[in-house]
Amino acid sequence: MSNTSRHDWICKRAYAIWEAEGRPNGRDAEHWLQATAERDRLERTRASTDGNEVLVKFRPKAPEPRKPAAQIAERHKLPRAV
Repeated sequence: MSNTSRHDWICKRAYAIWEAEGRPNGRDAEHWLQATAERDRLERTRASTDGNEVLVKFRPKAPEPRKPAAQIAERHKLPRAV
């Protein structure tokens, strides 16, 4: 995606947010940041720009199963003095 199309998308989205909130004065930076955050989330998915298809690309990894304490203790056991 080119920077121009990303910028255009953010401009249009920020404008839509501004209109949806009743066109308040002085909140342009807030609307821009919200639109940028939405675009970032969209780019982290394989989603169409209209939102009809959303498939997560970056799923969190499943945690590794916990090992029993006995196995951990045995691995870190110090040799005995004679």
